[in-house]
Formats: sequence, structure tokens, C-alpha cells
Amino acid sequence: MGHKNQYRLRKRKFIESSVNSDEIFGHRIFDVITLLSVFAVLCCPVCLHDELSLTEDSRYEICSNFSLKCRNCDFLKGFTSSEKFNNKFKLNTLIDFALRVIGKGYTAGNKLFGMLDLPFLSKTAFRNQELKIQQAASIVSIESMKNAATEVKKFKKSPLESISCCGVSLDGTWQKRGYSSHNGCVSCICIDTGKILDIEIMSPFCRICSKKAKVPDATSNVHVGCNHMGSASSMETVGAYRIFERSENHRKLQYTDYYGGGDSKAYESVKKMNAPSTVNKLEFIGHVQKRIGLANLPLFPLYKSGPMTGEHLSDSSALLLVLSQDNCGVLHPARETSALYWTARRLMSERTLNGEI
Repeated sequence: MGHKNQYRLRKRKFIESSVNSDEIFGHRIFDVITLLSVFAVLCCPVCLHDELSLTEDSRYEICSNFSLKCRNCDFLKGFTSSEKFNNKFKLNTLIDFALRVIGKGYTAGNKLFGMLDLPFLSKTAFRNQELKIQQAASIVSIESMKNAATEVKKFKKSPLESISCCGVSLDGTWQKRGYSSHNGCVSCICIDTGKILDIEIMSPFCRICSKKAKVPDATSNVHVGCNHMGSASSMETVGAYRIFERSENHRKLQYTDYYGGGDSKAYESVKKMNAPSTVNKLEFIGHVQKRIGLANLPLFPLYKSGPMTGEHLSDSSALLLVLSQDNCGVLHPARETSALYWTARRLMSERTLNGEI
């Protein structure tokens, strides 16, 4: 008996030391048959008999609650396949978050886990995890943008409670190209620090509202998820208006310099809200070079050497940048691109004749 007690003590110390090991961490995928075969050859820490059995007590989406029992004695040990946080499985949230990071949703995840012969979250559980991630991301983003606004005040050396003036760059992006997307986002970036001060996410469609509209009893408690009525092309204009409207109340900042791309009507909406003299329009952030470069891409295979190579085209883009900055606000917006293009072509021709290119 003394020998058995010493063996049990050594066994328990070994188990405790192995649990506290930092060499193995993270998540692994195990086949259930392999796991059963491993526990079948292990000894019970109480009676030292190799009659352990593994059973799955319950399963919540992709995580399970297991129990290890001994057929010879009353030994019972329960454990989970994933770590819990606030009594919730952490892995379920990580799966949802990983799919959203790579731009995939429930359908793609269901196909992937089905091909791997793994259980997947139900659609209701997947949507609930999405709401949790959305709430957490909203809180973190708001705090980050408030810290960015505080950094601007420190850069301007102004009191935190006063309203400071700064220049911002506004631009919109969509989930799909061609102004046919239901989801759009307008971002406001500070020129001095290069950090995002505010964002406005807009969508004319809400999945929860559309489902509740089909149920007659759900009209009293409608979830307001759509915040834009209009076309996708007008999202940038509306988003810029909302960002400028709440700048003083939410960020204690006044956006006095507007840096736009020259391809939207966002400045016109901002100018109507404020006095024309309070917001300066400082435009051009590279759209002309982009258009000229895309227009010349099909000509690259036709010219192995000469003025259409990539090196010469970069020189042309540099000339366009200098011309646009020197003539900002002088040319009419509708004729600005063509005027800069032909001026750059003339300068490139002169440089070619002079042997500079």
C-alpha cells in the first residue's frame, strides 16, 4: 500500500507539472478516435487501473464539455475543449472574428468546417457572436479616435477643453466597386498626425430590419440599422457632412482645411453647413496620376523602350504632381485633368528632345 501511495503522489505531481507547462499552448485539432485511444492506455490516478473512459457530456457549437471517468472507482474529471471567458467558450468568438477579418461570413465558414468534418456554429449563434464583436470593435474604435483627437491638441499646444483647428483629409470607400454597394465608409484623417479622427459607416440595408418587417408582431420593436437613404455615390457627401457636423461636440476640433480627392461633391455639402471662409479647400491627393497611369497600362506591351516604359511613366507622374500642386484652385475641375495631361505631355516631349529621357 505504501508503494501505491507513493506512486499516486508522484503521478499527481507529474500531472500538475505538465498542466503548468508553457511549452505547449494554443488550439489543436484532434480526431475523437485518437483521443479515445490515448485515454484508453492511461491509468486512473486514484486506483491505478487502465479503465478510463471519455464521454462527451454536451456540445455548444464547435466546443464540447468532456468528462473522464474510471470504470473501477468513482474518479470523475470534467474539462472543456476550449478556454472559457465569462462562462462562454472563447473559440466560438475567435472563429467568427477570423472569418470576418478575411472578409468571409457564415456560408464560407459552414462550407470550410463541413469539408473538414468539424461542427460549426448555428446561424443564430454566428449572428450573436457578430454582435459581440461589433460592440467591442465600436468601443475600441471610439476610444482610439478620442485619443487621436487628444494627440492633435497636444500637437497644437492648445488646452484640452478648448476647440482646436486642424486640417483633415476625407475620402470614401465602398465594399464593391462601381457605386453599386450597400455598404460604404467615410474616413477623416488628420493631416498633422496622420491618424483617423472620425469615421462614418453607412448602409441603406439592414438584415435585422428586413427580417422583422416580415413579422407583423415585430413592428413595435424595430432595429434601426440602415442610416442612409440614397444612392451609393452620395454616401461620401453625406458622410463628410455628418463628420464635420459633430466635430466640435465629439472631438473638440474644428476642421478648417479640407483635403479632398477632387472627384466628389463632399466639399460643397460642408461649405453649405459652415461659412465658406471657415473651411479652406486644398484638393488633389493623387487621382490624376492614377488615371493617367491606368490609361497608359495597355500601351506598355507595345513599347519595349522609349517614353512609355515604367521609369518614364513615373517621371510623368512626378510632373503631374508638381503641376497639380502649383495650379491647385486655378483650373476648372472639369478641365483640370485634361489640361494637366497635355501640359505633362509637352514637357515630356521637350525632355525627350533634349536627351534628358
